Amino acid sequence: MLWRSFDPPSRTVLQTTVRTSVDFLFSRLEKLHSRILVCRALGYFTLANHGITEAELDDVLSCDDDVLNDVYTYWTPPMRRLPPLLLVCIRADIDQYVVEHGADGARVLNWYHRQFTEAAHERYCADYAQKSVSIAT
Repeated sequence: MLWRSFDPPSRTVLQTTVRTSVDFLFSRLEKLHSRILVCRALGYFTLANHGITEAELDDVLSCDDDVLNDVYTYWTPPMRRLPPLLLVCIRADIDQYVVEHGADGARVLNWYHRQFTEAAHERYCADYAQKSVSIAT
């Protein structure tokens, strides 16, 4: 928990449902690590059918120009690639909600519980679903 014994009662409020707790976690991650980075990282993570390896997540985020433009706002590196430490920090914050398992000979990551999958899908993947429907029609 992020509470300290000297925090005021207004800061130590429990969420009323699991879903609001998960949404609160996602909001906190977005504030800590940049909204666009967390939205895309958790969106790709959630959309992977059988999980995603850390290397695949790093590769797909490194190909996402919106993420790279957000990360490299004030500086353009010689090779535009997502700094590995950013994913390490996000992974550390969600590690207790993620499970690793084997799939196709690799160790892949996936959400530990369906509540996280549903919350992340609604929060980060709804735009992708709407875009794919509008493209198909």
